[in-house]
Amino acid sequence: MPEVMLADPRLSLPLRRAWTAFAAVVAVYLVVLGVGWVTHGPLLPIDVHEGIQFLLMLDAAVLVLWRALTLREDRTAWLALGVGLAAWTVGQFIATRISPDGEEVPFPSAADAGLIVFYVGQYVAFFLLARSGLRRVPRATWLDGAVGILLLGAVGAHWVFTPLLDAGGTASAAAVTIAFPAADIVLMALVICVVVLHGGHPGGVWWRIAGGVTLTALGDAVFALGSADGTAPGTTTGPLAILFSMGAACLVAAALRPTQRPRQRTLAGWPALAVPTGSFVVVLALLVLDTAGTLTPVAMALLTIAIALIGVRAAIAFRENIALADSRRQALTDELTGLPNRRSAYAELDARCEAGAVTALMIDLDRFKELNDTLGHHAGDDALVAVAQRLGRALGDDGTLSRLGGDEFAVVLGPGATESDGLAISRRLLDALDEPLYLDDLLLPVRASIGVAGTDSGGREEILRHADVAMYHAKANRNGVEVYASERDGHSRERLALAAELQAAITGGELVLHFQPKACLRTGRILGAEALVRWEHPERGLVPPAEFVPLVERSGLGRLLTLEVIDQALRTERAWREDGLHVPVAVNTSAATLLDVRFPDDVADLLARWDAPEGVLALELTEETIMTDPERAQDVLARLSELGIELSLDDFGTGYSSLGMLKRLPVRELKIDRSFITDLLEDEGDAAIVRSTVELAHNLDLRVVAEGVESAEAWDLLASWGCDVAQGYHLSRPLAEQDLRALLAGEPV
Repeated sequence: MPEVMLADPRLSLPLRRAWTAFAAVVAVYLVVLGVGWVTHGPLLPIDVHEGIQFLLMLDAAVLVLWRALTLREDRTAWLALGVGLAAWTVGQFIATRISPDGEEVPFPSAADAGLIVFYVGQYVAFFLLARSGLRRVPRATWLDGAVGILLLGAVGAHWVFTPLLDAGGTASAAAVTIAFPAADIVLMALVICVVVLHGGHPGGVWWRIAGGVTLTALGDAVFALGSADGTAPGTTTGPLAILFSMGAACLVAAALRPTQRPRQRTLAGWPALAVPTGSFVVVLALLVLDTAGTLTPVAMALLTIAIALIGVRAAIAFRENIALADSRRQALTDELTGLPNRRSAYAELDARCEAGAVTALMIDLDRFKELNDTLGHHAGDDALVAVAQRLGRALGDDGTLSRLGGDEFAVVLGPGATESDGLAISRRLLDALDEPLYLDDLLLPVRASIGVAGTDSGGREEILRHADVAMYHAKANRNGVEVYASERDGHSRERLALAAELQAAITGGELVLHFQPKACLRTGRILGAEALVRWEHPERGLVPPAEFVPLVERSGLGRLLTLEVIDQALRTERAWREDGLHVPVAVNTSAATLLDVRFPDDVADLLARWDAPEGVLALELTEETIMTDPERAQDVLARLSELGIELSLDDFGTGYSSLGMLKRLPVRELKIDRSFITDLLEDEGDAAIVRSTVELAHNLDLRVVAEGVESAEAWDLLASWGCDVAQGYHLSRPLAEQDLRALLAGEPV
């Protein structure tokens, strides 16, 4: 029976009170009907029972319609159900008027039209309520539902429909008699599908709908079968009155229940197997009946269609299992090279470490990023595929080769392999890479660095870290392969500890700026300064940027560091400006920062914070930074340029950007890399490059800055070529803020 305190708290107080009264009356009336059924005699006169049932049905229709008009949520669905209940009520009223003295009601009659409208209202309501859960339903689930409906139809055809047809009567009577149980079967199948689709947790509304549909269907079946053999119980008292009253009450309870949208669930466990398993049991039972020759032709026809759909369902399941196996294989396979991927390598290492000693190699290609940026990602991908094939052939059956990502590979050697074996295999792998690769009509050398590590007690993390440390030693020493040695791990541990302290240092005020002045080559006047960051470590003292900036990039803190340096540089520039000094500041940016679409907004906020006028901040970027993602970089640079920020292309001449790219960039300045300036006086090649670069930049209306100017002779030569600005030790080393002030004031520093 329905619970009293289930009404949606959003409903009006009168409606909730009406629901409480309705539920209480239904409960009392069910007790009265139950006692009368047990004692084989109604406790109240028949006309009183008819009046009570009419009022209860009328109340049910009013309550559902009231709810539909009160709340907008699912209004159309509950309005359809309310209209259906109202039609049922009208039909019952017509039935009592047609036969006021208890005589047999004609069948079919106008009263049955009301019941038909009730079923139509149920269908509309339930489909509207279920449609959100029925979207994106897999084909297999639809097939399960179709099979369930066919099997319910077969059961109904054998035990319900056939007895009804055998009872004779007019064609219209037979059609109406069969229509109601058939409609019940489809409704029950719909409700079951909704329950299964939501993993057995469809929400309270659908459980009450399921109760209402089931009780009504049982009542229809009992009445129809009884009508067929002439033993139909009355609908006014007894079990039919109980079933129909409880069914209507459950539907009202569903309408007034707070709507909770069931989450779409992935069918797993018993929900995924419930319908197929139940279908299989029903098929077996019906087939057993058929062997005994008792299954009706209609039921057999429906069963045959259901078995055919089960075959289709099995084919879909077979294909889905193949797809699942393929997806699992793909989840453990690198898409580009076809090698096992990082996840697969980790799983193998975990299993091998649990079994005992294991030796692993870490392989990293040298200068692969340069190749990728120069020739493009397609050439980089071709190179990785070729390298994977060569390494695989050279390794043979001595281990498992995996691609961890990017240009990084790993090898887990076979059982019993030692670090000495790893060293020999590594040299074999390096030999396999000796032959240059033919890419984009170019013969390009391929080199790699390999780290070897073994363990008999540690886990996967330890052996990978050891192999990684050895690989970096091999890369630093340029000797191809290194075996891990604990005595050489101190620097790596120190580097890791330093990385762990970085974020706190950036946000905790441990970073300080030094400034290297830049001057006009013609006049010698200081035009600005480049801000260079230092780490004032509480234990290690002043840490130079070369020791921690690479860690910043690898730790994903590049954006945080850049914004901190810009903030300090603008704060210092404002202090200078307030003292009457005009010294624009330049700050280096990283690739990660320049590709961050939020970066221009962050810089704009800092400019506003320090009331910085246009032209006091310059950002220096490298060609490598731009070539990482040229399109996004150009967009970010354009937005920065709109803020009045001068953009300078740093280390020009060492990268791989094209002149066409240079023409499209909103840069105002080129900085010639110090590697060309250092030997300018002795190397005619460097001199020709610098002189040509100055001329090229001026033709593009760009200012030229020479870095690393360390002598008066280099200064004078650059000035004679028309170079605009110089920066280097000949002018000044990087200075603390107070020392730069003294230099600007003409004091010795």
